[in-house]
Amino acid sequence: MVDASDMAVGAVLQQHTNGGWRPIAFFSKRLLPHQKRYSAFGRELLAAYSAVRHFCSAVEGQRLIIYTDHKPLVHAFRKASRALSDKEIRHLEFITCFTSEVRHIKGTENLVADAMSLNVHSLQSTKQFSAVKIAISQATDPELDSVKKDTSLQLQRRSIDGCSSPLWVDVSAPLPRIYVPADLRRSVFYAAHGLSHPGVRATKRLILSRYVWPGIKRDVARWTRSCIACQRSKIQRHTRSPLVEFPTPKERFEHVHLDIVGPLPLSEGKRYLLTAVDRFSRWPEAWSLGEISARTVARTFLENWIARFGVPARVTTDQGRQFNSELWCMFSKFLGCQHISTSSYHPQANGLVERLHRHLKAALTAHMLQTGVRWTEVPPLSYSACGAPSKRTWVTPPRNWFTDLRCASWASFSSGLQPSQTQTFQVTPTSSKPPCKGKAGGATFKPSLAVRQQSSE
Repeated sequence: MVDASDMAVGAVLQQHTNGGWRPIAFFSKRLLPHQKRYSAFGRELLAAYSAVRHFCSAVEGQRLIIYTDHKPLVHAFRKASRALSDKEIRHLEFITCFTSEVRHIKGTENLVADAMSLNVHSLQSTKQFSAVKIAISQATDPELDSVKKDTSLQLQRRSIDGCSSPLWVDVSAPLPRIYVPADLRRSVFYAAHGLSHPGVRATKRLILSRYVWPGIKRDVARWTRSCIACQRSKIQRHTRSPLVEFPTPKERFEHVHLDIVGPLPLSEGKRYLLTAVDRFSRWPEAWSLGEISARTVARTFLENWIARFGVPARVTTDQGRQFNSELWCMFSKFLGCQHISTSSYHPQANGLVERLHRHLKAALTAHMLQTGVRWTEVPPLSYSACGAPSKRTWVTPPRNWFTDLRCASWASFSSGLQPSQTQTFQVTPTSSKPPCKGKAGGATFKPSLAVRQQSSE
C-alpha cells in the first residue's frame, strides 16, 4: 500500500497469511524541494516507484499487488490515456518490471500508508489537546449555562484521564463527548482536520465522535470548505461560482464591451479586428489592426472610441494577454474606468460582443464570396447590425445613440443605390402593446413608398 502527501511518501509492505494481511516492513521518505512541486499524479507515482525500489529485494520473483487511493495511477497502468513526462515513463517502466497489478483502495482503508506519508512534526493529537485547557475554559464559558438547559444534550461532570479537574461531557451518545467552549472550537477543528485534511463528512464524523458544542455540524462544514490547504490540493472538488448578470446601464457610453477578432486573411497589412459594443444602445464598431499588442489596442480604443464618445465607466473584456497586461491596467487607472474580466474559457460571459463577431464573420465571408473583394474593402459591416431593433428596448441602436439619425438600410448596399440615395424610415409612436409583425416596442416602422433622391448639388 502506497500513499503520498505534500511533504513525504510512504508505504507499508504486507503479506496475506491465515486469511488476513500482516505487516512486514514500512517505508517513508521526505520529498525534495523540487519533488514537492510535482502534480498529485506525479507524487503518487513517485510513492509507488520509491516503495518498489526500496522493497525490491523482498518482492523480486513474488506476486506483488500495489494498492493506492489515487485512481489516475491505476488507469496509467491499464492504458496510456495522458501525456506523461520522460521521468514518469521511466518510473512506470521500472514498476512494471516487478508488477503491473495496481488496484484502487479507499482512503479510509489506506491509513497506514497515509500515516507514513505525513510529517511527524505536524501531527497534533486531539487526545493530547490539553484537557486542562478545556477544563479552565469551561469554568469561564458564558454559554455553558444555556447549553445545560438544552434537552438534546445531557451534560455531566466526569473525570478524564490526564486531567485532574472533571470536565463537562455529553452522555447522551454511546461514548461521552467533551463539551468545547467557544474560544477553543477552532483549535479542536484544526487539530482534527489538519491530520489528513478529510472532507466535510469525514471531519464531522471525526470531531462528533469526541466533542460537542451547539452548531457543531454547521461550524465544521463551514471551516472545512474554507480550508486553504484543501482548496489548493483538491482542485477537482472546487465548486463553481454562480454566474451573475451585468446591471443594465442607465445611459449611453457607460458600459462598453471589447474583443478581438482574428487572425483573418492578410489584407492591406491587416489581420485583426478590434470590436466594441455599447451595452446601453447596442451600437457596434470595428477597427482593423495589423497587430494586437497592448499598446496598439489601447491606442485604437482611445483614438476611435474615447476621443469621440468619452471615457466609459466600465469596460468588459475577456482574459486576453492584451487586456491583462500591465499597460492596459495603467491605461484603465489613468482613465478612471473599471476593467471587468470575464471568466476563463467562457465566451458566453462576453456574449454581447461575441454575437457581433458571429454577424461580422458571416457578413464578411458572404460579401467576399459574392464580390471577390478583400475584407478591408468591405463597407463598415458593423453598421449593418444597426438596422435591427434591440430585443431589450425594441429600438434601433442609431435611435438610442443619436436619437433622430437615419441609418441607410443594408439593402441599399446590395441593390446598387448610390451614396446620395437614402431610404427614409418613419417612426410613429403607438401603444405599448407587445411587438408583433411590423412593430417593435412602441414604434411602427414603415418604409416610405418612394426612395428619396438627393441631388449631388
